[in-house]
Amino acid sequence: MAIGYACQTLAVLDTDLKHCLARHADELTLAKICSYNLNHLDNVLDYAIENEIKLFRISSDIIPFGSSSINALLWWKQFETTLQELGSKIQKAGMRVSMHPGQYTILNSPHKEVVKNSLADLNYHNRFLDSLSLGAEHKLILHIGGVYGDKKAAMQRFIEQYHNLDQKIRSRLVLENDDKSYTIEDVLYIFEKTGAPVVFDNLHHAINPSVTIKSESNWIATCAKTWKESDGRQKIHYSQQAPGKKTGAHSSTIRIDTFLEFYTHLENKDIDIMLEVKDKNLSALKCINCLSPFPLLLQEWQRYHHLVLEHGQDAVSRIHTILDSPEDAKPLDFYRELEKILAGELVKSQVLATTTNVFQVVEKYITPKEKQRFLIAQQRFNENLITLASLKKTLQTLCEKYQAKEMLTTYYFL
Repeated sequence: MAIGYACQTLAVLDTDLKHCLARHADELTLAKICSYNLNHLDNVLDYAIENEIKLFRISSDIIPFGSSSINALLWWKQFETTLQELGSKIQKAGMRVSMHPGQYTILNSPHKEVVKNSLADLNYHNRFLDSLSLGAEHKLILHIGGVYGDKKAAMQRFIEQYHNLDQKIRSRLVLENDDKSYTIEDVLYIFEKTGAPVVFDNLHHAINPSVTIKSESNWIATCAKTWKESDGRQKIHYSQQAPGKKTGAHSSTIRIDTFLEFYTHLENKDIDIMLEVKDKNLSALKCINCLSPFPLLLQEWQRYHHLVLEHGQDAVSRIHTILDSPEDAKPLDFYRELEKILAGELVKSQVLATTTNVFQVVEKYITPKEKQRFLIAQQRFNENLITLASLKKTLQTLCEKYQAKEMLTTYYFL
């Protein structure tokens, strides 16, 4: 089993991606961005390996304008050595990566130009995974597309287009139910006509359920039968509805008790679970630690410490009580308490004390003007003239300028 996250890695230095506008996308700019992004993917892989994260979705933006004629670079040749090294690192670590072409990759569109662009996008994504020399178990995830007033005809168009795809793309492609048009039952019907494995998405299913009533675990067991040995382990998507947000919005974090209840009911635990959640790797580590015989709790506590401190010394003491004997510490107790604390009210005096504490990390490096700017921001926050996010942004800018890694690698600025 592996638990992973998608695209963006939080609170890890040098893991962001660069982009550019089409009007600035000359050959030199594109080459620089490609080099930057591939180097930062390397840092993501290092972080994942260090933290025993075995599943990761690579952003479609890794190569800017990868499926467009705007990018005429032969990037797979220009960066061949780098790509091979990345692929070798993935394989040696036993990691599995995937990519997810976006909302404009619509194979079943009745419009030829849309289908043409969709084919170009699939070719790009497949080429990227091929350039890493990765096997067919490293997947491309795709939704079925639109209904266009005639669902049966739209499904038939998808099936026909699927059979016209290059065999290499077909060997990587997996199909996912969505939250509007195609239920898991619809996607399983398309599997019968194509042989493409099916990814079950639990939140999409909750919003757009099938006519046939089955439990989530039963649907997952049914989808398991669509996966061949050459496809690797069955893969599913897991997310939770964000309270108070529009239907389908992903939660800011994975609520651990809800996840564990879902996990407990899985018939087969040897399954890959891609989390779709706002706090990305934080939730992945939470779920991994709660299922691991050797959880890495102390290093996670160091990353959360300043966030908890904003809620008062009593909150810190509650965590310390759980972690006093690291060998006996229960991950579930730790994360339950953490969730409870972070969902609670901030203590304003403690928030101000925490910002002062963080400021002291860079104070010896900064200019008098920078110190004055921070003190003014702190005062304005105290008088309710600016938000805490604005005050933290002032601090983050200073930490980035003076490379205060000990703060930038915590969760304080998230």
